[in-house]
Amino acid sequence: MLLLLALMSVAEAPGRPPVVSPPCPITVDLTGHLHAPFLEGSNACKVEIQLRVAGWEDALVAGALANAWHESGWKSDIPGDGGKSLGFWQLHEKGLGKGMGSARLDLRQSTDRVIRSVAKQRKGRKFTRPGEASRFFCRKVMRPARLKREMAARGRTAAFADE
Repeated sequence: MLLLLALMSVAEAPGRPPVVSPPCPITVDLTGHLHAPFLEGSNACKVEIQLRVAGWEDALVAGALANAWHESGWKSDIPGDGGKSLGFWQLHEKGLGKGMGSARLDLRQSTDRVIRSVAKQRKGRKFTRPGEASRFFCRKVMRPARLKREMAARGRTAAFADE
């Protein structure tokens, strides 16, 4: 009887739902700071799950999502660079998106391409801070025109996930 009472005292209160952590904590955190619309947050969540399944640590997930925010605002269906770059990651037809065509608009396929690129670039390197990971991701994967300025801006965005 005492054991039953002890167990009941640590159980969830009746009528209250259990606390469940979100499947995309970094997306949730960044969305709150960036005020991303629901659809774009949903895109980022799908990508976050795919990056986590690939074994990425939190800092690199945050760095990648910060870069994608600056590239596309997490929209999956937009062109950039006069139509030469497409999708969530804004993969360029002559860069990381070479040979993909319209598959650059597909979240899963374009994210697979990014995952493979990062695997080649990072060479076992681990990231502890989102800003550091974001700068790496910007320099080695996204390679925007104004590199230093973009690395700084994207690093600041990724730091929101560190607060």
